[in-house]
Amino acid sequence: MYFKQIDSFRFFAVLLVLFSHWLSGFPLVEKLRLGAIGVEIFFVISGFLISLQLFQYKNLIDTKQTSSGKAIFVFYVRRFLRIFPLYYFILILATWINSGEIRTAAAWNFGYASNFYFIKVQHWTSTFSHFWSLSVEEHFYLVWPLVIVFLNRTYLPLLFVAFCALSMYFRYTNLIHNPNFFVVYAHTLSCVDLFVLGGMLAFLYEYKRDLFHHVFRNKHIRLLVLFAYAGLYAIWYLRPDLTSFNWAFQRFFQGIVFASVIGFLVIGLKGRLGSMLSHKIPVHLGKLSYGIYLTHNFVPGILLPIRQLDLPGVS
Repeated sequence: MYFKQIDSFRFFAVLLVLFSHWLSGFPLVEKLRLGAIGVEIFFVISGFLISLQLFQYKNLIDTKQTSSGKAIFVFYVRRFLRIFPLYYFILILATWINSGEIRTAAAWNFGYASNFYFIKVQHWTSTFSHFWSLSVEEHFYLVWPLVIVFLNRTYLPLLFVAFCALSMYFRYTNLIHNPNFFVVYAHTLSCVDLFVLGGMLAFLYEYKRDLFHHVFRNKHIRLLVLFAYAGLYAIWYLRPDLTSFNWAFQRFFQGIVFASVIGFLVIGLKGRLGSMLSHKIPVHLGKLSYGIYLTHNFVPGILLPIRQLDLPGVS
């Protein structure tokens, strides 16, 4: 099942990250935290698409057309072929060409533990700072198939709620008892609710299709989501005095907005915006978004005669 407008949305997300990193010298760009928004869009999209694929496997298992073990094996092989070759090629090349901390963190990067490396050192390193989110995604890919395939479908909604609550509780308790930006921002548990919200949307699409169409075809709901996000953005991104509340709960509510947008894109937006999102150029670039994201932090270092890029900002 393919939704081309979601590919365009994915390209939009990677553009936000590129703007955040390549234009990080501009105060407004840094204040708007475009990179964080782009990464969170990626997480929700991944949660939706991967969960939808797993639900289709689960349907085959329930109808005895395949086994649980075979379905999980096929899923892992497909993920391996899509992700690992390019990732390890870029990682080996970047580690060989660049000097400095990327070599110190080589074992962490090769083991998909980059997010825990940044938690350990408490700073971003410009050339491979974006690897943290790739590590978080890989952790999701490893665990989520086991949850979806082996758990009875009846209990999945309760599990979704539990995971979202756990993620918010993790952020909140760390902010209150042991404030640490890198733990709250980059720890895998801190990001779980974004993936799960995508999974909840996929569950609704796969098993409650009539309700899905009723909700996401409603123009009033679209306007409500738009105005709600405008208000949340103005409060949480432009008010530095709300930091603790922001990081504890903002990610969850923002994830709801992004999941809603994905729902609208699944139905298919019409008009000029729909035509733009369905245009072959952003759709094609969206298909290349993984490669663009993986390599983008190294591009300025290739274009300029320097070996170690110094590019500040948050991934």
